[in-house]
Amino acid sequence: MRKMVLRTAAAAAVLTAAMGFTAFAGQWEQNETGWWWQNDDGSYPASCWQWLDGNQDGQAECYYFDANGYMLADTTTPDGYEVDANGAWIENGQVKTQSAETASGQENQGQTASYADDYSGSYRIPYYESETSMVWHTITLTYDPAANTIHYVDPVSGYDAVYTYFGTGLNGWTSFELVSPDEKDAIFFSAPGVLQAYDWGGFLPVTRD
Repeated sequence: MRKMVLRTAAAAAVLTAAMGFTAFAGQWEQNETGWWWQNDDGSYPASCWQWLDGNQDGQAECYYFDANGYMLADTTTPDGYEVDANGAWIENGQVKTQSAETASGQENQGQTASYADDYSGSYRIPYYESETSMVWHTITLTYDPAANTIHYVDPVSGYDAVYTYFGTGLNGWTSFELVSPDEKDAIFFSAPGVLQAYDWGGFLPVTRD
């Protein structure tokens, strides 16, 4: 059996369902309380991150919306990430962006709503052979928006598995679950492109390459 690099420990028992990151067209709205994103179908993101190209410049920024759907700005989000005065996610003072086409997560024909790809990429994570022996592995995660699953591959250990979107899990992080006859496991994302890798008794935030 593989040595667990990413695992839920006792967290699987506290996983609860939540909304996903469905990408619809929409627009910014404002009232006396603040700003929110109104999807064309009348829904709005809440208690989650969302990539949005509100000014239609071809580059999407990532915003965090609270439980009531209002954008957070000039603060630290509940999962520990900074957003600037405009609400955009920043690292070291720089706004994080990606192409609007990638962020939209739409199918080629644009007929079926999909999910933003906030997960695919290479991540360098700690791999514990024992409590005192750790090496670094580079894993590859490939997101399938149609199935809302992540294909996890660790070439060094030979581990290869598919995780299915579950919802909000430990610490409010977005979770994908693996359930098989051999093991029950989960991977967590605390922000777009930020994987929470298991670090022997805790979690280590890892940004994709």
